Amino acid sequence: MNIECPQCDTVNDTTADRCYSCGAVLRPLTGHEAQQALYKAFVGPKNEDYYVAEFINFDEQGRAGISWNWAAFLVSMYWLLYRKMWLWAGIAMIVPTLLVTLGLLILVMLNQTAGIAVMVAVVLALGFVPPLIANALYYRHCRNTIAAVQARQPDYLLQLEELEQRGGVASKGILALGILVAVIVPRLVQAVVTPAYDNINGRASVDIALEYEQEAASAIGKYYRQHHEVPPSLAAAGFDAQPPEDVSDLHLDTANGQLELRFGIGGRLTGTRLLLSPTANAKYEVSWRCLSPDIPRKMLPPECR
Repeated sequence: MNIECPQCDTVNDTTADRCYSCGAVLRPLTGHEAQQALYKAFVGPKNEDYYVAEFINFDEQGRAGISWNWAAFLVSMYWLLYRKMWLWAGIAMIVPTLLVTLGLLILVMLNQTAGIAVMVAVVLALGFVPPLIANALYYRHCRNTIAAVQARQPDYLLQLEELEQRGGVASKGILALGILVAVIVPRLVQAVVTPAYDNINGRASVDIALEYEQEAASAIGKYYRQHHEVPPSLAAAGFDAQPPEDVSDLHLDTANGQLELRFGIGGRLTGTRLLLSPTANAKYEVSWRCLSPDIPRKMLPPECR
């Protein structure tokens, strides 16, 4: 037996809830069926059965729980764009860059072990957290949109129409624009963050090198107080410490006692020099002035500027 639409007289199959022609409701919907129809209208035909089943399961549990979404695992940011979750897509563009930058800063400023641990945690989080919470995010997005539409529009059929317009998946043009933005924004963030990281990394290298050079200066100062002359070599002053990785050479000018540290190959500090210039008083006590003719000022400690 078929059902005739009361609005347009179109004959519909008995299993139809709405008229194939005009969309009018053919039979009263229960609360569960009405909610399911709202979900279907918002999700659209793309993977409708999967998402509606997930949403109903969340309803039955009374909360949005953890589940697995393969699309969000493989292309999380693009999935967010595809499902029109613009805010979350923007967060997915920026947060990974910021987290990776944080890991690099910790790697440089604190210690290698902590930095590597943070980087591993970031990679694991970015890989597994999005697909675990993707369905829950989409569910909340759907519920919030439905609530907003129902608050503004009391008519059920008009609610379905508006949800169909606001939901579904992004058009190819909008998706292409979103992907373009997704490519550009991280590059802009990187353009701002990379110089700052280079400066911090360079500053850390200079700090380590200065500490090494000051150890040599201390040995020279002790030698000068005892012998009232500049030592003929660093070894004669009792200094034989291994240089830091970034340092290629530490030279003592035996004529005036000045120390010249030179950075090795690699990075912005390649070939630059860090000098410690001595001044002795009548008691043969030596004070040192730190300076550099070629290291960028922002990378120098305050006492060397």
